[in-house]
Amino acid sequence: MRRTITASALIAALVLFAAPGKLSAQASSSPDRIDRIDKDTLRKFFKDFGAVCASPRDWQDRDLWTFAAIVGGGILLYAADTRIQDWAQKHRSDTTNDVSGFISNFGDGFVLSTVLLGVYAAGERAGRPSWRRTALLSLESLGSTALIVFVSKFAVGRARPYAHEGNHSYEPFAARSAYSSMPSGHSASAWAVATTIAEQSESSVVDAVAYGLAALAAASRVHDNKHWASDVFLGSALGYFTAKKICRINRPKLLLSPALLENAYFSFELNGQRRSLTLTLSW
Repeated sequence: MRRTITASALIAALVLFAAPGKLSAQASSSPDRIDRIDKDTLRKFFKDFGAVCASPRDWQDRDLWTFAAIVGGGILLYAADTRIQDWAQKHRSDTTNDVSGFISNFGDGFVLSTVLLGVYAAGERAGRPSWRRTALLSLESLGSTALIVFVSKFAVGRARPYAHEGNHSYEPFAARSAYSSMPSGHSASAWAVATTIAEQSESSVVDAVAYGLAALAAASRVHDNKHWASDVFLGSALGYFTAKKICRINRPKLLLSPALLENAYFSFELNGQRRSLTLTLSW
């Protein structure tokens, strides 16, 4: 219990430090803003989730190469799964079990969502929209990732290491925990929240701590014999890219409101050496 409380406090601190000091006026007044729970929150969640699921149809060459690299990395790890698992289990000790038990909290969906709801409540009480926004974006990334993970686990049905059936054993649609190894839910959750925190943060230290804890949480699943290394890798990639998409969808846009346009000044300069067009906005 003490380990869970300590982990929760660290997650909350990361979210609070990651939140920008002040939201822009455009972000606060946008009709699609995500800084408060209201009647449109659920609709917005499923709209963004649909965009995440549909994103492959908009992939460019760079995205296809990234996907190919992830698949290639997953295949390489899949081939080495048994050796990695044997090494991890051979080097377990009481100390590593204690450390892993603490670290795994950073990928626990219940712990993460409880802390994020607490941060949102703190932001509501303190009048800090940036806290609310970071918490809600993290919850949206976490929820979207969890839905994809749930469906994938059920459809793939890969046997967990502790089932002692080897890394090639599958039973799709089994609806049993022993056959829900791929992808790793803890890894996906940890990376979804860490990526959202890093996207909102302006501090490289916060980014490093968030990603570091996510990587350790993912590694703990191999240590605890809950997942194969390839499960952890694919889950981490899923959480990372889902959160990236959610943050991109909800990135504040510059809105040229009438108030701004009233204070806009244009100037044009033309001479023998250069031509320039200048737009100045004041508010």
